[in-house]
Amino acid sequence: MGFYSSLIVEVEYPMLFTLNEEATMQIASHVVIYCFTRLFDGFVIDKTGGDRLFPVNIHSILLMSSIARSLTKRAFRRSGSRIIKTFADPAISLLRKMVPSLPPKWDASGHFRRKMRYAASTAGTNAVGVTINDLFGALGGTCTTTNSTLTCWFSSVKINSVCIFMVGGSNGSVIWNSPTTGIGRDTEPNTSIVSNTTQPHCIKSTPPRASMSGDWINSTLTSTTLLFTCVVPQGAVVDVSIEMTLSNSYTPQQVVIGTGLNGNPYYLALDGPTTNNLRPIDLPTTH
Repeated sequence: MGFYSSLIVEVEYPMLFTLNEEATMQIASHVVIYCFTRLFDGFVIDKTGGDRLFPVNIHSILLMSSIARSLTKRAFRRSGSRIIKTFADPAISLLRKMVPSLPPKWDASGHFRRKMRYAASTAGTNAVGVTINDLFGALGGTCTTTNSTLTCWFSSVKINSVCIFMVGGSNGSVIWNSPTTGIGRDTEPNTSIVSNTTQPHCIKSTPPRASMSGDWINSTLTSTTLLFTCVVPQGAVVDVSIEMTLSNSYTPQQVVIGTGLNGNPYYLALDGPTTNNLRPIDLPTTH
């Protein structure tokens, strides 16, 4: 509210610094009413009618003017012309107490943040691709057709990072896919370890802004859209830090599976049920 009061005073009424008390109170009334109507969408409370809201009219204007003049008069006596900087905020603070609290903004789509963990069951000597369909399936879903279909729970995701933990002497890498050929820096985060080294190590990569995973992506994308590829040594652990929202406005994607009981929840491999290499740890899975 301080923003509105400063904006109005400094832009529309710069001469207030030299006005007397009466003139200041008149202007203050207008500013407080303006701030009030901006804050509460043009409605004020009617104390005479059972605390209900009604549009701003002569009754509410007189009420607001009276409050503004009273607050302004007290502040003017204490600080003189410096009242210009302070009169609107206490007035609005009082008005807030007079008006019933309105429900805050609310997002019907549940928003979650979590870290998913997968283990490499076989050596990934070649780059393993992760598509949008693979990712949604890896985040979980419900089998809606026995031995056939998994319907995913989430409809939009944002990848924050991918971290590969490897044993000594192993190498790994992450390559982020660009939405358009020719866009994005030529980069491939890679960790190489000297042979016979037993010290575990890791590589962490975050999606570049120009990549497919640089922002929120949703289920309206073609299911085969490639997000990133990675080389993961056998026995390595992959952590994916991710944000996701439950299906709401967008229709969730479905993944074809070979085994599954109708109604049961499953988390698929990060690289999809066909390759089934990066499998979820300690979660019910199938392929």
